[in-house]
Amino acid sequence: MEMNQYDGSMDDSGRKLLRLGGFIFLGIGLLFFILGSIFLTFTQRRAGIYVETEGVIVGFDRDGHPYVAYEADGQTYEQRSNFTSSTMRLGDELTIRYDPAAPYRMEAGGAMALFLPVMFMGMGGLFIVIGVVWLRFFRVRREPENPWAGPQS
Repeated sequence: MEMNQYDGSMDDSGRKLLRLGGFIFLGIGLLFFILGSIFLTFTQRRAGIYVETEGVIVGFDRDGHPYVAYEADGQTYEQRSNFTSSTMRLGDELTIRYDPAAPYRMEAGGAMALFLPVMFMGMGGLFIVIGVVWLRFFRVRREPENPWAGPQS
């Protein structure tokens, strides 16, 4: 980027190029915030439909995800959990939620289900703030036109 030899400031083309970075941060921030909001909406909608119950860890797959046995409508189901922790042991009880219309659909983790959408929204908000500050800092300043100056040649 070229510097003005008289005052050490950047010329307009350099500032415009730097502003592009602000628009990139702003765009990525908006995308993350919108995706997080959509994901949060679906998670909350599912939480309103699903029924909470207790399950028991009956085994683990090779990736460390537990198989949880739980009872729904008088029938026992055994499903692989989407949530894992290094503290989980065989026989531990785990709070799970299942879809009453399709009891084989189960998810575990409780409040952890909100972590990913909130993280996306937080990162998006941070990127939006960075983008706005960046754009404010590198705004293009134009010299005011002198109405008293004659035609430029």
